[in-house]
Amino acid sequence: MYRIFRQNLNNYFKLNKDGDPENEFRLKIAQVMRGIADKELYEKWAMENNELYEEVNNLVYEIKQNSDHFRSFKTFSWDLWGYDYRAEKSNKFSKEIMEEQLKLINLLLGTQYWIESEFE
Repeated sequence: MYRIFRQNLNNYFKLNKDGDPENEFRLKIAQVMRGIADKELYEKWAMENNELYEEVNNLVYEIKQNSDHFRSFKTFSWDLWGYDYRAEKSNKFSKEIMEEQLKLINLLLGTQYWIESEFE
């Protein structure tokens, strides 16, 4: 699941890089997901005490909490645990944005942004 998420997130950014105003909101809320897809970046944010680190931890917590709502989240939360991502609840972040982020993560765990030629 983790590999699929990483590849699909990269594809998502490639497909939406042209600045379409409709995609701007989703691109903005997806930036924090770079920390989920890149463990080195996540650790860098932790060392810098960056707010994005806390937001990633909150998303990891929400992924775990929503594993019954989104079927792929159960496996993905185990992958994140295996990569030593922290699941820490924070009330600092907008519930509405977090819900949109979870919907996007769910899409990224599927095949909507899969580009087959990447692995041929």
